[in-house]
Amino acid sequence: LGLCGVLLLADRALEGEKPSRAFWPCFFLACAALCMIKSTLGALAACALVAAAAVSLVTGRFKASMAGLAGLCAAAFGACWALVFRGAVNNLMFSGLDRVGELPEALVNASLPGLVLYLASLPWSLAHFRKLTFAQLCVNAIAVGGAAAFALYTHYSFSQVYFLLAAIPMWWLAAMPALECYGRWLAARRASLRPLGAAALGAACLCAFGWQLADVVPECREGVQAALRCAGLRMSQPTEESILAGDWQAARWLEENSDPADIFATNRNNKT
Repeated sequence: LGLCGVLLLADRALEGEKPSRAFWPCFFLACAALCMIKSTLGALAACALVAAAAVSLVTGRFKASMAGLAGLCAAAFGACWALVFRGAVNNLMFSGLDRVGELPEALVNASLPGLVLYLASLPWSLAHFRKLTFAQLCVNAIAVGGAAAFALYTHYSFSQVYFLLAAIPMWWLAAMPALECYGRWLAARRASLRPLGAAALGAACLCAFGWQLADVVPECREGVQAALRCAGLRMSQPTEESILAGDWQAARWLEENSDPADIFATNRNNKT
């Protein structure tokens, strides 16, 4: 939502003749807030604005405000990085597609419909490339750049997934103009085609809903079972993430027989 808000502010600034003076500090603060929410989002926003401004310069639709928007977002990201995130600069490393296969199944299911829709809309976007607005260029830049950054970089705690999480809603947004164009094309055809188009759209929506439901229902069932166990209405069963009596005794032994400055390594990371 924060990323979409920054893009919406940028789009509004280009609608009129010239943004007001109060807009620029507000836009800088919005970009800084986005960077503080998640640094990867700020990096994507800055790169997208710069890329959209560069493409607009090539296509002859450049405005000076575009450079201002890109510069302010880049400055906000640079300031937040230098003051807050600089210590984590070595945590994100280039991997070259090595860990793409580690994407959780739930995230694959959630991203696949949007990816298919975006790929299907690419021919329309490429055919109307010179007519895309600044906001549409930014959305496409994040859709492509976020997916590429997720595939090319790795993080020890899998934080590169935030690149993909930012790209997923942009796939849907980038496909909207193509869907609108298809709707106008369908409306201009014979009346007999309209029920067919409505049926096809309804079937696609049902398939997408069923796809998501099949992924959500098992998680909901697990959540209900956990709630019943916590309420004492169902017997608890140990799992991989359970702390058993032996784990507790081992932790107490470590506490009593080690120094606070000692380093203890374990293979139970992200479990307990």
